Amino acid sequence: MVSKKYSGSQKAIYNSCKKALDKLGYKIISDNVRQGTIKAKKKSSFFSFGNNISINVSPKNDNEIELLIKSESIGIQIIDWGTNSEIENDLIQLVSSYLI
Repeated sequence: MVSKKYSGSQKAIYNSCKKALDKLGYKIISDNVRQGTIKAKKKSSFFSFGNNISINVSPKNDNEIELLIKSESIGIQIIDWGTNSEIENDLIQLVSSYLI
């Protein structure tokens, strides 16, 4: 799980998360803008059984929004070889690039 704090609007960060998921090929399973939650999934490939992504965008104070991203492998994959961490970091970087 990774987290990053941003200044700005919760809705802008939330929308940037959805845009980043789409760009990286994830299918949004559920999203709730009011709660600031997004769940997404990527199907399996030759290298992976697939991943589930959970995102939470929540206000921490008047000027700070916290973004939490968690990636989990699907299925019986025993070792993720750093894949989940890489996915989380890729999403954070892409979201950040949309907010510039």
